[in-house]
Amino acid sequence: MGISDIDDTIRRLAAFAEAGAAVVYAPNLPDMASISAVSPQDTATLADLQTIGVRRISLGVDPYTHALGATQAAAVKLAAGDLTALASELDFGHIIDLIKG
Repeated sequence: MGISDIDDTIRRLAAFAEAGAAVVYAPNLPDMASISAVSPQDTATLADLQTIGVRRISLGVDPYTHALGATQAAAVKLAAGDLTALASELDFGHIIDLIKG
């Protein structure tokens, strides 16, 4: 946590994997170069990650904080009298396509 040395991160991930860890996790990699350094792929699409054997992707607290932010924004609009504030703008077809990869 708080270490920005990608070589150290890779060394630690490899050590855990060699010790038999079923899962290794490098949270909050700062950029695609770091993801590429940890992964043999140049890009990190869901399909690429699946191809290299990734079976679980953790989004951490991000979905919760996104939902909380949307709820707070809607509450502000509702308090101001905007009764359409809770109308969904989600494109579920797009979300399903993202999940399918």
